[in-house]
Amino acid sequence: MKPYCLGFLFNKARTYVWLIQKNKPDFQRGKYNGIGGAVEVGETYEQAMEREFFEEAGLKINSWVPQKWINLNLVILQCRFI
Repeated sequence: MKPYCLGFLFNKARTYVWLIQKNKPDFQRGKYNGIGGAVEVGETYEQAMEREFFEEAGLKINSWVPQKWINLNLVILQCRFI
């Protein structure tokens, strides 16, 4: 099974979270989602999260820290601050 990452970017007060509105696949069109995707060969989860956030949201963030592991194939990452 290929590893995936999923990240959530909160403001300092943790009252807002950055989400994206999906355009594809069709069954997800219009729905909101966290940002993430597959971890490429040779990438750390943190590097994958940086890449995914830039690709999907145009944001350059490099302060991701692991928060919780889920069945060793998905890591949830959270930015320490905005």
